[in-house]
Amino acid sequence: MKPLFFAAFFGIVIGLSGCATSYKAQGMKGGFSDTLLAKNTYAVNFQGNGYTSASKTRDFALLRAAEIMQNNNYPYFIVLQGDTSTIAKNVEWSQTQQNTLINSYSGVTRINTSTSAPVTSVVSKHDTQVVVKGFNLPNVPQNALSTQQIISSIKAKYKIDD
Repeated sequence: MKPLFFAAFFGIVIGLSGCATSYKAQGMKGGFSDTLLAKNTYAVNFQGNGYTSASKTRDFALLRAAEIMQNNNYPYFIVLQGDTSTIAKNVEWSQTQQNTLINSYSGVTRINTSTSAPVTSVVSKHDTQVVVKGFNLPNVPQNALSTQQIISSIKAKYKIDD
């Protein structure tokens, strides 16, 4: 029973690893949101679900910032501030298996139910917030990032199509 449970548990975990928050606008399962703070300054947030890594939330917040800057004709930007917060919760998993045996001669039904011992795991949700400021030539600071380079590299890394 235990080997079957652990195989099923890890199969579920591996299968759900593909359920990380995708790059999309904020919804029930996470995503990005942004707020205009000044003419060329935005606050950008990317919230992941329990299957989204902290590094992915940082990349997606940076990608959204680059897209905003590009859409507003700022080919360069700097990150004024950034932070990733994490909320961790313990989640308990168990599996119940039920077998039914029906004796057709006597009409007796026997049900066997077994529940595996609970397994506790930690699920972490990451949320990245950045404040960015856009720039045009020739007033580009030395530490500025190229919007096009950021967009290209992050979309390639996560295989995001336009």
